[in-house]
Amino acid sequence: MSTPSRRQIEDPVAGAAEFLMRLGVAVLMIAIPLGSLGNRRLLVALVPVGAALMVASALIAPRRGMLRPLQEALASPLGVAAIALLLWMGASLLWTPYPAPALERWLKFVGMVGAVTLAIAILPMHVRTPNLNLLPIGLGAACVGLLVLVPLRLVETRLVEGAEPGVIERVAIMVSVLLWPALGALAVRERWVSAGALALVATAAILLVRTPPAFGGLAAGAIVCAFGLAGGRRFAQIIAVAFVALLLAAPALAILAERFAPLLGIEQLPLMRSFTVWAGMIAEQGVRTFTGYGFDAAMRGYQTGYIPFGAPRGALFQMWFDIGVFGAALASLIVARVIVAAGAAVPPASGFLLATVVSVASIGAFSAVGFQLWWLTIVGLAAIASALLLKGQYRTSRPAAEIVRNSPEGLTA
Repeated sequence: MSTPSRRQIEDPVAGAAEFLMRLGVAVLMIAIPLGSLGNRRLLVALVPVGAALMVASALIAPRRGMLRPLQEALASPLGVAAIALLLWMGASLLWTPYPAPALERWLKFVGMVGAVTLAIAILPMHVRTPNLNLLPIGLGAACVGLLVLVPLRLVETRLVEGAEPGVIERVAIMVSVLLWPALGALAVRERWVSAGALALVATAAILLVRTPPAFGGLAAGAIVCAFGLAGGRRFAQIIAVAFVALLLAAPALAILAERFAPLLGIEQLPLMRSFTVWAGMIAEQGVRTFTGYGFDAAMRGYQTGYIPFGAPRGALFQMWFDIGVFGAALASLIVARVIVAAGAAVPPASGFLLATVVSVASIGAFSAVGFQLWWLTIVGLAAIASALLLKGQYRTSRPAAEIVRNSPEGLTA
């Protein structure tokens, strides 16, 4: 911990609040990535702890209008769409084939969303530099842990295609997502050498673990970051349109793949085979294509055989299967709003925020992580890290002092 500032000494309450805030961020950005190397439950268990510490810091030293940003966010189109999506997921419990486990998972999901939202809302307008430094510190420590533990075979790696990621694969996926806000935390203070070193260490760790979702997240984030640094706002709009089109047209793409893949001779590709299975399900579902089968139906359907073998396993399919066209429309609106908001940030933060969003969207849509709670928790961590980056870029350098010569005042300028 850093030496107490003069403000902390003069105002013990403010000092205690700053300490709790830093401790909460440390739990989220250091303890979770490191602890997840050995225990898969820490990822989900520690998020409420970190969020509670951040909320406690705000309660100790409340600010005037502290909850106004939360009220404005909930009343915005993004907030209304998010609330509507949660309510639609809850309503779908009425027709899900697995109501009891689905209700439990929905309550956990709502609790996690609430904790992350509250933690972001109570962040001060200007995040202090020591809190921002915790992002690259935690990520770098997790990468070093991967580079040490995997070669020594102190952890098991699971490389079976289509299998649920194991402990070490989850950490690699977390690294591929949290890398971009961590790099942004260094970039906004023009520490480009440190950012380059962190990027190299993270890339080496992901290559060592060899898990495809982490590969995809890293590649998508790198491409988007490069273009986003050049022109964030316009590029963000293009990406938003592309993802909305993908989300809404996914079932139509599956039907087209079933019909035209044999003509092109690509019907044996894994993606085409899964699309063919999905197209067959659409033909049998009828009205279920619009309403969905209910929240958590896909996850349970894979385990019980309710879903045919070979069906897609990404969130793109699970979203349509669980919550239908209405849920897909709400999700596409949320994704579009988040992407546009990331592109509207001040450079260079905009490029790294865009990379974070696209990395999350790519991994969720095209890999087997789906709507599993550990993956949704990583998304929540990425949201908190992005908020820290967004509120930590208010000043990146000190203004140069001008010395007025031949003047007594110039000696103190």
